[in-house]
Amino acid sequence: MVPQQINQTDKPQIVRTNLRSELATLLGMTVSICSLYLVWQTRTPPAMALAQISGALYSNPTVSVTGFQTSVHWPLTVFALCSGITLLAPPGDRWRMQVGFVQAVSAMMVLLISLVWWVRADFAPLSGIVTSICGSLAIVYGAYDRYVATTPDKN
Repeated sequence: MVPQQINQTDKPQIVRTNLRSELATLLGMTVSICSLYLVWQTRTPPAMALAQISGALYSNPTVSVTGFQTSVHWPLTVFALCSGITLLAPPGDRWRMQVGFVQAVSAMMVLLISLVWWVRADFAPLSGIVTSICGSLAIVYGAYDRYVATTPDKN
């Protein structure tokens, strides 16, 4: 009996997933979306700004505004979810660059949105903005680690 020759092309390809980058992306996506529950903006009501309040009657007239009450809600949510959805694509050679491009663009957009709102808040360390910046940096790291620093296994 002659042993059959095994064709190397019939051998199933082993594709390793990078768990560290996927966890960083999912953590960043979750933190960025959860940052919308925190303070993104403070406002002073116009009547309180003009009122002459004596020192004995002073109270803090500012109103805290969460991310859901601003225009940042939908763009941040959509781009954060797009970066998470890219994890559904297998990290093989066929779609590696296209999916990596989508994840990198969405990660950079989340970071850009957070930085624009930080500048808009006069660099105030508001909890929602700081949390979103941390989450977007995790998404950027996940995109870099998954598609640039790793190569698929060719064995």
